[in-house]
Amino acid sequence: MAASKTEIPQTLKGKVAIVTGASRGLGEGFAYELAKRGAKIVATYTSPKSDQHVTALADKIAALGNGSECIHVRADLRSPDSAAQIVKSSLEAFGHAVDILVNNAGAEVVKPLEDITTDDFDFVYHLNVRAPSCCSRP
Repeated sequence: MAASKTEIPQTLKGKVAIVTGASRGLGEGFAYELAKRGAKIVATYTSPKSDQHVTALADKIAALGNGSECIHVRADLRSPDSAAQIVKSSLEAFGHAVDILVNNAGAEVVKPLEDITTDDFDFVYHLNVRAPSCCSRP
């Protein structure tokens, strides 16, 4: 018996999704799964080292052939202005309001408590707490 290919319902056709931290791991997986269902993806990332990862993700999404597209926006989410930059890029690319936001980006500092500096704390707080708040504002 031959295996059948299951058609994925295009339940998100025409929707726009921003996925932070989309260059690898869970973020990449979220972006791809949303695209498989028809969403247009705004994949954000921070490090220039991730350029080729998000380019590969965009190519993988384009290869789906279901009308999904993916743009990638390099932004430092620790900056309060980054959310506006991401939304602006999304509107320029897709001309449609943002329908879905996946606040996936995050970081941790793995050190003994006594070695954690104020800068370490600020880095984690700004990315894990403040950034999702800024991105979630209308």
